[in-house]
Amino acid sequence: MKWITDDENGLNYDGQPGRGQFALMTAAGIEVKDDAGRSALMHNKFWIFDQQILWTGSTNITVNGIFKQNNNVLVVHSPEVAYIYEREFQELWTGQFGPKRTFYGQ
Repeated sequence: MKWITDDENGLNYDGQPGRGQFALMTAAGIEVKDDAGRSALMHNKFWIFDQQILWTGSTNITVNGIFKQNNNVLVVHSPEVAYIYEREFQELWTGQFGPKRTFYGQ
């Protein structure tokens, strides 16, 4: 498993009280990267399961985002859509953010 997060609002806050989720993920064998010092907020929210299912939407994976805010989630059961998002994830994983990106869903 792999996870990408924002540096400032993700990994840099992991040591604060009530945080530590990225340390837990790393300890569980999940590889975690950040957006490598970009000034823009990396705010992508999607998960791909078994190359078949896409989970995406406005929900932040926080207590507030899940239990207190009005957010939306879409779950799409489609290998084709999962593949499109997998390509996007691979670009993010290799540091292609914003104008560095090469794939836009085509």
